[in-house]
Amino acid sequence: MSEEVHSGYEFEDGMFARVRSWVDIAPWIRLTRTLRILSSPSYVSATFLLCLLLRLAGVSVKETWARYSFASLMPSSTEWTARFVNGRFDVTVGEILTILLVPMFVLVSVFVFQVVARAGVMLTAGHDLPAASESIRLIATRFLKSLVLVFVPFACVTVFAGLAFLVRLPGWFTEDSWWNSLIGGMFALACVPLGLLGFGALFAIPLGLVAMVTEPDPDPIDSLSRGYEYLYRRPLHLVFYAIVSSAILYVASFVLGGICATIEGFSAWMATLVFERSGEQLGISATVLTLFESWLLTLAISLIAGSYLLLRYNAGGQEVEEVFHSMPPADQPLPQLPHEAYES
Repeated sequence: MSEEVHSGYEFEDGMFARVRSWVDIAPWIRLTRTLRILSSPSYVSATFLLCLLLRLAGVSVKETWARYSFASLMPSSTEWTARFVNGRFDVTVGEILTILLVPMFVLVSVFVFQVVARAGVMLTAGHDLPAASESIRLIATRFLKSLVLVFVPFACVTVFAGLAFLVRLPGWFTEDSWWNSLIGGMFALACVPLGLLGFGALFAIPLGLVAMVTEPDPDPIDSLSRGYEYLYRRPLHLVFYAIVSSAILYVASFVLGGICATIEGFSAWMATLVFERSGEQLGISATVLTLFESWLLTLAISLIAGSYLLLRYNAGGQEVEEVFHSMPPADQPLPQLPHEAYES
């Protein structure tokens, strides 16, 4: 038996002497834990294959990330309209293949996003980096429900767009300016849900996908509602975590940029000696650029996952460390007592 006796709390020591760790004062420090994922070949390789797939399709990762969609894959709506009006609705073979490949890009992007997000969640919560195989098995059991989450906002926007169209119909029966002004005002108000759902989907879908791999109950509607709630209920927290994440990405880009520049320099020099061709001809620069983008994309997804845990804590008070474990640790067997303990 220990002879130490608890003497009580020393309230005169000050606040900082009783703080468990710095994350209790500044929870956003937890986001720096996601930097560990940059040293994982498995997770970086997953995003590298995604970036390589997009680059082969002629899509810039930077442009796709800025638009939050795959609209850059296809011609603009203005171009389609011009073709239809001019009676030249000609479509190239490349455009047809691109349109057919869009669903595949969506499936691959959602799957890779959730795999990397699972790792970011575990790191932010203070756990060890999970094995990629473990994350893949978890995502595979929840992938179909995650796809439902992705398409629900688009379905809702379509329904509200139809209702707004019905509001506009009475204005077609008269050219009275006063009546059209009234209908136009009502039409604008009817489009308010479209704005709330459409803009909110840019944040609710990524946060909802993170919720699908974090919570014990993978409910797509509940996960999507969490994303909308954290956006419209905690907008200042969301903006602050976005600023912190951007700062971490900015600092990481210097280190990763230096590594990639060194790789490109040595590779180009060796290519000149061995292959007697420049690095541009061998595609070295494009490959290194894809590697750089995949590194940053891996970190960005991890930061989104970590921000979800912090927003969940700010909105509902749930502890950041509370994360669903797909493979809970096995119960340790009780120690065997010596024979002297139960034999007289």
